[in-house]
Amino acid sequence: MVAGHHDDADAGRLTLRNRLRDVGPHGVFQARGDVVAMTGDGVNDAPALKAADIGVAMGARGTEVAREAAALVLLNDDFSSLVTAVRYGRRVFANLRKAIVFVVAAHVPIVGLSIVPVLLGWPALLMPVHILFLQLIIDPACSVVFEAEPLEAGAMTVPPRRPDQKLFDATVIARGLWQGAGLLALLLAAYAGARAWLPAEAGRDDTARTLAFVALVLSNLALIQANRAWGRSGFSGRPESNRQFGWIAAATLLMLGAVLGVPAISRLFAFAPLAPLPLLAAVAAAALGMAWFEAVKRLRP
Repeated sequence: MVAGHHDDADAGRLTLRNRLRDVGPHGVFQARGDVVAMTGDGVNDAPALKAADIGVAMGARGTEVAREAAALVLLNDDFSSLVTAVRYGRRVFANLRKAIVFVVAAHVPIVGLSIVPVLLGWPALLMPVHILFLQLIIDPACSVVFEAEPLEAGAMTVPPRRPDQKLFDATVIARGLWQGAGLLALLLAAYAGARAWLPAEAGRDDTARTLAFVALVLSNLALIQANRAWGRSGFSGRPESNRQFGWIAAATLLMLGAVLGVPAISRLFAFAPLAPLPLLAAVAAAALGMAWFEAVKRLRP
């Protein structure tokens, strides 16, 4: 019959009365907050299939009544297909949440770096051409990298999420805002430090802008890497497990190299050549950003 009050329980060969006792709005499982799936292939299964949270009918040998009452139909009557469907669904849901966090976090420094320098009386840091360049990273990351991210290890061992859990909820917003706010503060500090450290001469502001932009681009790549997996450290992630990320990262670095190395493009971006020390400072800022992203993952699970 039913395996007691364990977290996972199954039952078989039940009468219609027993099935309706166990599932439905007044069933013993749903009454305690469980999500109940019901499988069936006959006419007497239809009421329970309709009452369950997830009714699953057999497509090959099931009756028309069962198929009409169920929410899902197994065309091949293979129960292992349910596991495959759950695995795929969890992967899609998790990757969409990761992409949303990345989008929120990536746009916080873009907005902040466009507004804060002007409010403080500094030269404008980001111009439309810079934002366009950043979108060439953000859009492919959302549509390609996170879509291709495999299911995290252990994802099939966690309990089902609550039925009322939303894709875009406070947890996702908070994680994105915390990651983005920390990155914004770091980049503003790098920009202000560069303007204070560099000699007050022509080209100082362009050099500071270049340093901050390089740090921002590298931090966006770090942000993608950190959010690829929430169950492990981004420092341990293997790029080869997601080849799309490797392609995006390589293309981004090539475009950044062209912007920095081709004088005509550098003038369009209002950039100045970076000496080794400022370039190293930009890389260090991105590394600190990665450490911040990992800290947010641990503090806000």
